[in-house]
Amino acid sequence: GTSYRVRIVLGYLFEPCSDCGPPSRIGVQAELEDFEVFATSNPSLKFRISQPSFPSVPTVSSDNKCPGQAVRLSFAIACKFFSENSFTAQLSNAMGNFEVPVNLGSVKPGTLNNVMIPWGTPAGTGYKIRVVSSNPEVTSAASANFKVKACNNTREAAPEEVGLQVRVSPNPATGGRLKIALGGVEGQKLNVALFNGTGQSVRQQAIERAGEEEILDWDITRQPAGLYLLRVSSGKEAKTVKVLH
Repeated sequence: GTSYRVRIVLGYLFEPCSDCGPPSRIGVQAELEDFEVFATSNPSLKFRISQPSFPSVPTVSSDNKCPGQAVRLSFAIACKFFSENSFTAQLSNAMGNFEVPVNLGSVKPGTLNNVMIPWGTPAGTGYKIRVVSSNPEVTSAASANFKVKACNNTREAAPEEVGLQVRVSPNPATGGRLKIALGGVEGQKLNVALFNGTGQSVRQQAIERAGEEEILDWDITRQPAGLYLLRVSSGKEAKTVKVLH
């Protein structure tokens, strides 16, 4: 409510009850038989008492998802919820109905939560997510619709890698040989360097004009065991790979 007020009532005990206890506790501990009021303050200004609630609609990522992928969820709360409260995200059916909601796990307000669409979720365009609390029991409004796709084998193939590609094998580099495969930078100049733990270059090689794929086979048997950094750079980008030897 929005119109609560408080006031102060002053009075004195006209006749205490027979079992009120010590005088210092009269009127605090025991029930009074007669209490005479002689002054009452004016009421305070109005103030509001609010219940814990969800003041806005939860937001979800709008990109289409496959079962097994995560949806980004954020939500806000008003007022402090009570102790031992927990928030749980729930998924509707494909029509946006929560008659039999699916729990997606515990979530937190004021942050970005990743909740996974369960495996086996049917494809549909009307899915929604809501948040429910446990103490007190409050249910948020439902989010905007999002789509769950029908993906082959319930997984989507990873997008084709573009740009500079660096693959190192074996890693850890057993036997003292390091094979480096470079791709995605055909026609570009490449600089390849291996650095030890102190930042010193222990091996490097330049490729003036890279082909569709470049394979380097380095002998690093003379280098001490430890962690190395392989850095490959072109005129447009660079990548660093950790190598164990």
